[in-house]
Amino acid sequence: MDIKSLYKLNVVAVDDEEMILKHLDNHISRYCNKFEKFTSAIEAYEYISTSTVDIVISDIRMPLMNGIEFSKKVKDYKKDIIVILLSASNDADYLMEAINVGVDRFLPKPYSIKELIEILENYATQIESIKEVKLYNEFIVNKLKIKENNFKDILYYLEQYNDAINQTNLVRKFDSNGKIITTNNKFTKTLGMYSLANQLKEINSFDVIKNTTSSSDNFFNNLIIYENQNQKSYIESTYIPIYKYDQTLLEVLEISYDVSEVYKLNEEIQKTQETVIYMLGTLIESRSKETSNHLKRVALYGEIIGKAYGLDDKQMELMKISSPLHDIGKIGIPDHILNKPSSLSDEEYRVVKEHSKIGYEILKNSNRDILQIAAVIAYSHHENWDGTGYPQNLKGEEIDIYSRIIAVADVFDALTHDRCYKKAWSIEEAIDFIKKEKGKKFEPKIVDMFLESIEDILKIYRKYTEND
Repeated sequence: MDIKSLYKLNVVAVDDEEMILKHLDNHISRYCNKFEKFTSAIEAYEYISTSTVDIVISDIRMPLMNGIEFSKKVKDYKKDIIVILLSASNDADYLMEAINVGVDRFLPKPYSIKELIEILENYATQIESIKEVKLYNEFIVNKLKIKENNFKDILYYLEQYNDAINQTNLVRKFDSNGKIITTNNKFTKTLGMYSLANQLKEINSFDVIKNTTSSSDNFFNNLIIYENQNQKSYIESTYIPIYKYDQTLLEVLEISYDVSEVYKLNEEIQKTQETVIYMLGTLIESRSKETSNHLKRVALYGEIIGKAYGLDDKQMELMKISSPLHDIGKIGIPDHILNKPSSLSDEEYRVVKEHSKIGYEILKNSNRDILQIAAVIAYSHHENWDGTGYPQNLKGEEIDIYSRIIAVADVFDALTHDRCYKKAWSIEEAIDFIKKEKGKKFEPKIVDMFLESIEDILKIYRKYTEND
């Protein structure tokens, strides 16, 4: 991402807390052309209505005029201004109100400055591209009014504008039927030898003409992922219709920019997060004398069962990554109870059951999807289908699908391996137990999917049991 676009931005920040404004000022203002901050939304709007502003960053909960009301006034005044709302609230009503008034981005607190700057970079490039196109159109309108003897000047100006756009953006043009008629050099250079045939195949995934001409803003945006020689390029595109004087469509101009670096950075963050989650899960399991293979097996069993159940790829990936934290609450259970080689007393069992709540409390405040799901699994993987489980006595589909799947995977693995309080059961004994608990401890459909997938599950069992 080219951070140079940020230096042209005029940004307004609004928050009733001086410390937050100071924090934003310290980290963001140096990248902007102009950065103004206000503790009052009313004062901020007065400034916006008399100044050139590209992006507004606003809190939601503010006195006199809250962030939603403020965003509506800004959008009513000038819909091109990008509005980013920051909030510590997860209230769905706020999110729906924000969408309804046209807020461009809703960023939950806590957020990182790095994340906010990446968002600003994306919008900066988009704003810059749209400004160029507007300038281009204004130029055409104004210059075509001049006398015929200046026609050579017009052509020369047009060539310079074309050069400026082509040097800084990936550009394609489509005719009025949606067929690609030209692709500039920067597009080809960025995506390598990406063939025209592949471009045509990719563009059929959406209707350029329909989406562009039906948009109320007279343009629309799209993210396209290109794969070439095992490399992915992430391209964000804006499509602008070009009309004849009689308002019939002449062509559609696609102006794009490469956001691959942002996506690659997100992938690196994801991989780091997965590693940290697995290491943390392993550390917790080591306290109860269990090996790291327990976490691998449970995650992979869950993935197999989830696929058979009908989860989509994203759901399965989130469950697989987050499942190693299902017993993170054991960090709050004393070792002498956790590793007791005999049966627990009623009081000790009550203490052990607290690990579900402890795990949930540790994870619940994260705004990351993976950790939110991990929090739910930690809280609910000991709930039973018939409502006899703990800690909430949830029943049936009141228990989330991830917890219902991991419950079967975790019990099967626990039964088939040694624990401090028991020897491993045979595979047949463990399967019989799960069958008997169908409709009681476990959801019937999940038990059916488990049994249908038993050969794949046993492959995982054998692969990750040898060193236990």
